[in-house]
Amino acid sequence: MSVPKISVEEKKKIQRLKTKKKRKMASVPYYVQDGSANDVEEHNEESEYSRGTFLPGDLDETSFGVQGEKSEVSAPQIDMPQRVAHPAGINAPARIVGSNRDEKVLEAFKRGDGKSSQRGKADLHKSKTRNNNCALTRLKDLGILAKTCRRAGRTLQESYAIYSQGVILDNLGKWKKAIRAYEQYLVLSEKLNDVSATMAACNCLGVAYYNLAVGGEKAAGRALGLAEAKEGDDADDEKEADPSQSEREQLNASLAFHNKHLDIADEPGQFVALTNMGLCYTRLNDLELAVQHHQRALRLAIELKSSHGQSLAVGNLSLTSAQMGDFATARACMDKHLHLVRDLHNTEAEGLACQKLGQIANKHGKYDDASFYFEQARKISGQSGGNGMVKLLNCSIGVTHGNMRMANYLKEITELHDDDED
Repeated sequence: MSVPKISVEEKKKIQRLKTKKKRKMASVPYYVQDGSANDVEEHNEESEYSRGTFLPGDLDETSFGVQGEKSEVSAPQIDMPQRVAHPAGINAPARIVGSNRDEKVLEAFKRGDGKSSQRGKADLHKSKTRNNNCALTRLKDLGILAKTCRRAGRTLQESYAIYSQGVILDNLGKWKKAIRAYEQYLVLSEKLNDVSATMAACNCLGVAYYNLAVGGEKAAGRALGLAEAKEGDDADDEKEADPSQSEREQLNASLAFHNKHLDIADEPGQFVALTNMGLCYTRLNDLELAVQHHQRALRLAIELKSSHGQSLAVGNLSLTSAQMGDFATARACMDKHLHLVRDLHNTEAEGLACQKLGQIANKHGKYDDASFYFEQARKISGQSGGNGMVKLLNCSIGVTHGNMRMANYLKEITELHDDDED
């Protein structure tokens, strides 16, 4: 059977139809989740996000906190800035934080091994380079799309492209560039009178300025209980050094945007803003204001009947109280946090809470309690396959036993000295 030949005119006609179809598809932003471009034009401040219905009944673990394919935690964690969800209608890139808690600890232990460390660094560099190349390509595409929409007067679609650029830059840790993108998004959102988009922009700007001041990886490591891998068990409970002038300015900028978010948000959004403001005040060493904001966040979480919110608020209150030297309050709050995360079946947060309770008890000189909580944390980490955390907690248990023996030895020396005097 012979295949009919296509004439030159027919080939040209097919090519014209393909070109026309491509142009039509290019006019519809790929990041619109549902509906056509015309449907998107009807999007306004009365979206589900702006009405607060994206948090039905409770602040569950998908409602706020880091959203991503490979997020650092499976649910929002204490001492980490909280994010609101992407605005409705935007299919923005997922937020990717990086390696998880156990991987970070293993990397810290491998630093003494030159060969394995170099091999791991080489593999990590290759992976990062590959991911960065993909991200940079997408950034260029979004930049072209934003310019095209601007020329066409499609302000809403332009704002979507710019917001997606900000998320990618956030993922890459390029916070200064991310801030510029989010500032543009904020201007466009206010121009469109879109309250939901304005709330998201303020939240993103506040978190970006916070990360710029504190350092995303450093802050995440501290929040996940990894500081003692470098500095000893008491590292988390020491009062932080005063921030530099530039850090102070960045934290104040973060506070300004979170405060703006607080003014326009509904109750769940206010919880996120208050939590983030408390973290900023902690970094500024204004601990009294930090406590006040975490207490306000706790009251909101109780009113919303949110177990997740209450667990975050009391956990942050515990850490701030420990920095103030109020170990009784710190232990009571962290114990409440532990019970809440157990009820929520958040194993990672449960292990972290036990670890923090061990650090608080060790700092307070209650070495039996510290050893008990570190053992609990090690058991939880072992059951979940966290080999790195098991190693770290073994070190913590060893330090606690050493402190206990030293305390007993000093007590015996003091008693002998008193007997000799008698």
